[in-house]
Amino acid sequence: MGIMKRHTRGRGMRRRFVTVVALTSLLALAGGTTGIARPDSATPVFAVVPISSLAFTPSPTTALVGQTVTFSATATTPNAGAIISSFNFLFGDGASFMVTPAASATASASATHPYSVANTYLASVTATDNMGGTGTANASVTVGAGQKITVSATPNTTFAVVGQPVGFSVAVTDPNTSATITNTTVNFGDGSATVTVPAGQSFVQHPYFAAGTFAFTATSTDSIGNTGTANGSIFVSAGGGLPINGYNPYNQYPYTGNYNGTNAYGTTGYGTTAYVSPTTASGTYYNPATNSYVPTTSAAPSNGISVSMAQGWDIVGGPSGTVIDGNVGPLYTYQAADSSYEIVPAGSTLVAGEGYWAYFAGPATDIIPLAPGQAMSITLPASHFTMISNPGSGTATVTGADYMVVFDTATGQYQATTSLGPGQGAWVWSWNGGTARVQSS
Repeated sequence: MGIMKRHTRGRGMRRRFVTVVALTSLLALAGGTTGIARPDSATPVFAVVPISSLAFTPSPTTALVGQTVTFSATATTPNAGAIISSFNFLFGDGASFMVTPAASATASASATHPYSVANTYLASVTATDNMGGTGTANASVTVGAGQKITVSATPNTTFAVVGQPVGFSVAVTDPNTSATITNTTVNFGDGSATVTVPAGQSFVQHPYFAAGTFAFTATSTDSIGNTGTANGSIFVSAGGGLPINGYNPYNQYPYTGNYNGTNAYGTTGYGTTAYVSPTTASGTYYNPATNSYVPTTSAAPSNGISVSMAQGWDIVGGPSGTVIDGNVGPLYTYQAADSSYEIVPAGSTLVAGEGYWAYFAGPATDIIPLAPGQAMSITLPASHFTMISNPGSGTATVTGADYMVVFDTATGQYQATTSLGPGQGAWVWSWNGGTARVQSS
């Protein structure tokens, strides 16, 4: 038994010795233990993913020589922890532009570029992230030989009131000699329908029915597809303005001196005291037959008609011999040759057919002299407001003006009309000049 144990132990020792010798030989062949790299010390290889989420859009895709084209790009990097570091725009004609966006995994950028030669260009943008990932997108831009149309749109006022018609004078110049203008439109910016300017006409008009600031756009297109635009804005107030200068004439020339009761201003002139109405203005009406004021308790003269005047500002007028009574301060008129308001002293005899601003501190009654039906012709300069009135004692119709508006004292708004009642005045306008014909009954 003892011999067998020694024999067994000897064989095991021989096996272990052989194993150690073999391992030592392998290490020697590998250059020793210091030459073996541990698995956890190996440097990993990072795979950078290309940028595939890249949108690229030119606007417009069909342009004219010299017209600016805007290129927009948006990219998202798929690489975790990376940000878009740059956009490189190539416009296809040799020009380029680099943009560094705000640091983000998703970023956008834009560039603008005009082309100087008619051609079809393949533009591109390359987005790059800070880990080296890139992506490229392409888009085509066709540049025509035509030139941009020049358009202007000029409103007759940039300060209007609700309900007031605003006129827009539209001028178009097309540098493309082989083309003709096919369409011109105006969008008034208040949500209403876009209006086409009639062929052969250079203007349109539009009333605004809400207060606010409205951006309008005029657009013109020619027969070979070239376009042009013009932009502007209109401020619309709730009421009380004038189409001439946007504010009340009485605020323009406030009288604060004393009235001496003889249809003339006192020596104090434009002083600091409150205005004093003439003694004949309260509780009386004017009798044109006797050229005197008569208490309102007396019967109205047989040769006149009674017209009620509301409190506030109104545009008035009448036949020859009309004197407006009950108003505070002077009258104001704006005629064909005027560049500012004419001041007419209170109590003055009115010129038939001319309109006047008058201010009434309270409801008043005026007597309009009886007058036979008559026709008047009033010269209207081009693009110039003029104040007119009914020259008779019946209803008058007005023709020949491009439009006419009266002022509604109750609402503080202008209203378009073609007829005038006794004692009523209005603003009239002609784009190209002409003659307003007033026919009273």
